[in-house]
Amino acid sequence: MEHVYNTTVQRELGVTPFEASHGLPARGVTEAMRPGAEYKQPELIDQKGIEAMGATARAFEELARQAQLRSHTDHADKANSKGVSQEYKRGDRVSFYIPPTADEAKQAGRKQKHLPHWRGPATVTKVLSGSTYAIEHHDCKYQRSAAELRRYKADGPPLELPMANHSDLALNEFVIGNYVALCDEDDPQCDQYHVAKVVSLNNGKAQLLNYCTATSNIKNAKWQVLHQHEDGRFRRGGKATGKWEEVLDEVSLDDADGEFGYVRHFRLQMLDTSKLAAASRKQLADMELKHHVLGRSFP
Repeated sequence: MEHVYNTTVQRELGVTPFEASHGLPARGVTEAMRPGAEYKQPELIDQKGIEAMGATARAFEELARQAQLRSHTDHADKANSKGVSQEYKRGDRVSFYIPPTADEAKQAGRKQKHLPHWRGPATVTKVLSGSTYAIEHHDCKYQRSAAELRRYKADGPPLELPMANHSDLALNEFVIGNYVALCDEDDPQCDQYHVAKVVSLNNGKAQLLNYCTATSNIKNAKWQVLHQHEDGRFRRGGKATGKWEEVLDEVSLDDADGEFGYVRHFRLQMLDTSKLAAASRKQLADMELKHHVLGRSFP
């Protein structure tokens, strides 16, 4: 069966698997049994041999590229013949194929194959060719063929599948080094938060280092460590001294089990500029949360 497979022409490749791998057709049984001239392998390959190998490699690289393009075109033609349009225009909303990473699977506590492989809605930003499109999803840009796109028909993101749209929200546990959105109360009606960093996990509690900002515009807000003076005053940034101490909170690890709690987001992305990444800002906005401003609403 292996010989039959290797000597059968593949529709996508246009050649047999053996020829695609070795650059020449496989010998039949009769040819293999026929005695041939004695062959002596040269000690070193000459320049002509190197050039010939390079030419063969480039030819098969182009063959593989053309085969991939034919496969995508065939898929689109087949879908179009069934009345499912695989052609998109700028501004269309689509779902796109993007397998979850090993880190996302580890964070979700599930196998990669059990997580959604399609995310959306994404927006088509440019038609690159008859079967290739540039799309944008949560400020990230991708290129996908028509075979990796589906027309998005839902009114909004699938709330029951957070990993499909906000992979960060699927992490529902404290991890040392992560930044979290910490609210004043565990009341679901509490919609104001500040940022904190998980610095330790001991005795069923997470110790959180508080960060604050004095900027009301979340896009420009820079988050710095919150310090408190022994006389009760607060400041952002600087170093802890004898009179200024870092403000720390303790939250029960059980707080990660419920839908609502003091912590509403367990994995905020903090940039080197001390600003929250655009994806994290959008997720917090989608949750209808507003950040505290030092000196106005916090502490």
